[in-house]
Amino acid sequence: MGEGASKAKPRKCGRPRKPEEIRELIIRMAKETGWGYRRILGEWRKLRIRNISRSTVARILQEHGFRVQDVECHTRLGGLLKHYERRAA
Repeated sequence: MGEGASKAKPRKCGRPRKPEEIRELIIRMAKETGWGYRRILGEWRKLRIRNISRSTVARILQEHGFRVQDVECHTRLGGLLKHYERRAA
């Protein structure tokens, strides 16, 4: 190995982050409207923006201190039933 090998930055694992403009828009929508990740994602879908997942929106909100309920909570029948049991109590 030569001198050039020691200067190379290690590659990061995983997918690249979403562009900062998208992240800022998600945070702005949450701050100005009080919406959660589901509503924000729904509005994006109405605009035919489909290159972002619900877990990505939820993670971005969590990173900025917003309270986010479990993303997987309602994806299964058991999670849905538990949700309604808690609300009924």
